[in-house]
Amino acid sequence: MNRENKDTPQKEGFILYIGGLSNRPSSSVFLWTHALRSIPGLRVYLWITKNIHQAESRAKDLRFFLDEDVMIFPDRFTFPFVHMLPDIEVSTQRIAVLTEILEGTRPVHIVAPVRAIMEYTIPRKVLHGALEYIETGEEIDRDALLGWLLSTGYERCHRVERPGEFSERGEILDIFPPGTNTPLRLDFFGDLLEEIRGIDPHTQRSFKAFHYAVLAPAMEALALPDCVEHACTEIVKRAEEAGWSSEQVASTMEALRNGFFTENIPSLLPVLYEGQESILNYLKEDCLIILDDPVAMMEEVETLELRARMAYEDSLERKVSPIASLDEYVMPKELLLKVLNKRHIVVAQPRSPLQEAALSRMFKRGPAHKPKEYTEKRSVEPPSKIMLLSRVGKGKETLYPLFDHLKAMVKEGHRIIIAASGERAIKRLFSLFETYGFKEICASSLDIPITGLDLDP
Repeated sequence: MNRENKDTPQKEGFILYIGGLSNRPSSSVFLWTHALRSIPGLRVYLWITKNIHQAESRAKDLRFFLDEDVMIFPDRFTFPFVHMLPDIEVSTQRIAVLTEILEGTRPVHIVAPVRAIMEYTIPRKVLHGALEYIETGEEIDRDALLGWLLSTGYERCHRVERPGEFSERGEILDIFPPGTNTPLRLDFFGDLLEEIRGIDPHTQRSFKAFHYAVLAPAMEALALPDCVEHACTEIVKRAEEAGWSSEQVASTMEALRNGFFTENIPSLLPVLYEGQESILNYLKEDCLIILDDPVAMMEEVETLELRARMAYEDSLERKVSPIASLDEYVMPKELLLKVLNKRHIVVAQPRSPLQEAALSRMFKRGPAHKPKEYTEKRSVEPPSKIMLLSRVGKGKETLYPLFDHLKAMVKEGHRIIIAASGERAIKRLFSLFETYGFKEICASSLDIPITGLDLDP
């Protein structure tokens, strides 16, 4: 791993490089999961990938190595100004991640494509104020609760099967909030909430009782009273510039006040709230952000900007044009880099001139911020070089160049740490290094401390 100079101003953060055991992407995930054990107090981190397919792949690897829950923060697939309601599954998945950051006490592992990072979402304060806390034994205005469900994007249905749905049958109210594994069944006696139980979405049978529950909105565009009034004020201000007729203004304001979620509701996201925020606004300043591949990521950012601009220009020709500018829907590239420049960055790629050049362009780091070698502290002093060896091939013809290079490094005064996955691999490495002329070796597997180091050719 490499770390920026300690003299770097704190507001710019630092940069770490993670080089894998091989060229396989999962090897960097493997090293990162081991590094997590040496970072006390790290509750949330964000892994940014090029697209949703890579995000799903990294999440799968993280789940395997961590044996913990890993959340994906997906992009919306469509731009909010194209007048199309977002998929309820995507909306609830995004809300679940944001709610977990706000309310969760357990470590949160988040993987997201860069497009999802650039898409503005519901502000942190608004989401926190929109959460509904319910517990057994309290009296709840059921009509008010039903109104809240409708104004936060829940769909009324006969049978609750997926997040963002609810159904009402007599004294029973079934709700499937974002972030919960199962729907919840609320059993009322009048306005008294007698019981909260989880139910199987397939059999609809209840099984586990809960004392309390947190209900999160189902969509990022909320039709809550304060949001609606703010939106109506902004619509009146912007209508003439956007080319809206008085009929369009009246019909949109009526739909908002009645809690109707029409196709143009997502396009009102910039006017529903004061200011734009992304998931980055939910994360503390010391939160680590992992960039899967900065070069590929920035190529995707430029492609996204081009596609967004073309889609926005097409939408201006439609009957109902967007109420806000493009920069109020999608974070500009310059602003993304400015925000990331203040964060602690981990690059999940071996350090290379190409990566360093890309990061230099992204973060405008000058010569004063020249990277220095860094390794996590264990029971030995940090060596001048770390090399993690994996299987490089068969036969002496393949290994001779590698060992000649290692001997040259030792003669130059470098120290070498040989890390392997277990004791059997350590024994094989001992034998292999002795064959090639290394007499005194100290090595360790990744799950036990390194206790000493003497290595001479």
